[in-house]
Amino acid sequence: MRTIKQPDQILAGCREIKRLEHLADDVLRAGLGRLFKSGSDPLTVIKWKEIYDLIESATDRCLQVANVIEGVVLEHS
Repeated sequence: MRTIKQPDQILAGCREIKRLEHLADDVLRAGLGRLFKSGSDPLTVIKWKEIYDLIESATDRCLQVANVIEGVVLEHS
């Protein structure tokens, strides 16, 4: 790790991941709001909410990875 090449480019990628994760949070909240206001049957709402929760977990994990990578780059550059 001491020979990390292009740390600025890596950090820019991490910032972009963070930006996209925050955008995904906004989209998720809007989607959940529309889902609950849609008047769909409860089973459909439950299924879609589960899908939204899985997407939220995936984007949160991407943010966690970006934070770890950013920490490593900052520590070793």
